[in-house]
Amino acid sequence: MNHKDVILIAVIFFIGIILRLYSLGTTLPVFVDEAIYVRWAQVMKAEETLRFLPLSDGKQPLFMWLVIPSLKLFSDPLFAGRFISVLSGLGIMIEMGLVSWLLFRSKQVAIITFFLIASSPFLVFFDRKALVDSLLTFWGMGALVLGLLFVRNPRFDLSLLIGGALGGAWLTKTPGEFFFFLLPTVLLVAPKKSLADWKFLLKALSGFLVALIVGFGIYNILRLGPNFHLIGSRNLDYIYSLNEIISHPLTPLISNLEQVGWWLIILMTLPIVILGVIGAYRMLRRMPSKALLLFVWTIGPILIESIFGKVFTARYILFTVPAMLLFGAYGISRVSPKPTILKIAVLILIATPLIWQNYLIVARPALAWLPPVERNGYMEEWTAGYGLREIAAYLKGRPDNINILVGTEGFFGTMPDGLQMYLEGRSNIRVVGLAYPIKDIPTSLNNALGDNEVYLIANKSRFEIMDPPKHGLELVSSFAKPSRVDGSTEILYFYRVKPQLPI
Repeated sequence: MNHKDVILIAVIFFIGIILRLYSLGTTLPVFVDEAIYVRWAQVMKAEETLRFLPLSDGKQPLFMWLVIPSLKLFSDPLFAGRFISVLSGLGIMIEMGLVSWLLFRSKQVAIITFFLIASSPFLVFFDRKALVDSLLTFWGMGALVLGLLFVRNPRFDLSLLIGGALGGAWLTKTPGEFFFFLLPTVLLVAPKKSLADWKFLLKALSGFLVALIVGFGIYNILRLGPNFHLIGSRNLDYIYSLNEIISHPLTPLISNLEQVGWWLIILMTLPIVILGVIGAYRMLRRMPSKALLLFVWTIGPILIESIFGKVFTARYILFTVPAMLLFGAYGISRVSPKPTILKIAVLILIATPLIWQNYLIVARPALAWLPPVERNGYMEEWTAGYGLREIAAYLKGRPDNINILVGTEGFFGTMPDGLQMYLEGRSNIRVVGLAYPIKDIPTSLNNALGDNEVYLIANKSRFEIMDPPKHGLELVSSFAKPSRVDGSTEILYFYRVKPQLPI
């Protein structure tokens, strides 16, 4: 590798950093799960005895543990949470460059892979979220890199590192279990001479066993906290039971696979999908064992999730996307035409949708082409926390000697967690959750008027007070969210509660 290659890799890495860091905490508002995770991290940071707090909702805590030191570095809590995903995304770039090199020993394919990982809208979008999926992907691809190194030179230290990656994945999210089962498939690309050597096979199988034991041991750290059992019961909320699958085997499968197809076309871009299919076909013909390895790491988990998935969104397959992009990188390297003009045309065809989609995601997300579920959740519905940052700034701008009580719709999620996240450390401001839909001013808010400034925050879809002024509500501000497909718009209302006038 010459200095030009090093410069090219550095430029690509810089592009990846910019795509993930630009306006990280402000372009899109806090999402419901982000609010929960960051708020958990704040609580765990403040109270050491609550380090296993996520177990109370059946969630593994590693992501939140990593957010804790990030909160000490950055004043914006949402940026602090999302920064962990940014670091995970940058790590995935490095890992997949190594995977590509270990599989193909081609500098061209490795650099193309590095570029696709850096610029894929699928990865960029979720690497900019304080969600666990980028971290899960980082651990999974780390296990793949180490596994490929291990089958070339089985060593005990590599087994321990693989076990660490497996444990990290499972401590992040339950689908980390997939990597325990996928790990032995790296034997598909082991040297043929080694596969014929019983000593190598014994070393390899022993090494895998050590890795699995280490990974399982790391995961069982969670038994030190309360509510470990809730992980299993919470998982059942997201998957169908075996009996349900037998009774309707195609019901979730067909619709889920259709969704996967659209997610790839929209978030991976159509040219990359087409080139990925070409790459998969050519790889299958020329190096079937390597193609089979990548198929197992991509299609395998997607099929299982499609069969059992009761809840299924694009981020649930994020950990399969880097391996898919290897097919795309190989496809690009195989179809490069000789005439310069055609090479330029191919590059334009590949780059244009990537540039445009990334520009929209990073700078103007309301205009980005996103799958309906993602657009709904991250921008259009109550799950999107438009206005919470501004409301928090307003409340923090009130005099410190005034006690403030804020009632929000809901008890868990975007509100009140998203607001509490921004108000951390303000002892004069108290945020309480309220049952919804809100049809009247809760007694708890009215009773607090004597000693507090009282405010009410609710989304239009959950607010049913017909004449707010008559109920003592003074509109401070409202925040419209991007319009839905049908043209309707969700609005977040921010009211000051005042004594009701006698009727």
